[in-house]
Amino acid sequence: MLEEIVRLGLANSRDQAISLVLEAGLEKAREMVRRRRKARNILREFLETGLPYRVLPRAADVERDRER
Repeated sequence: MLEEIVRLGLANSRDQAISLVLEAGLEKAREMVRRRRKARNILREFLETGLPYRVLPRAADVERDRER
């Protein structure tokens, strides 16, 4: 798990990964790894298939909707 923490960029070295696990606790560290994996999978999917939205609202549209 320590190597995966480093590979995912949550820590810069194994020593930092050990410190992270000790400070946050094993369950919290596992949750952090799970969330980072999920984010990387979503990013990889977006890079392969493109963003799921073809037409995004403009800033003016969002501001107008907020005023309502």
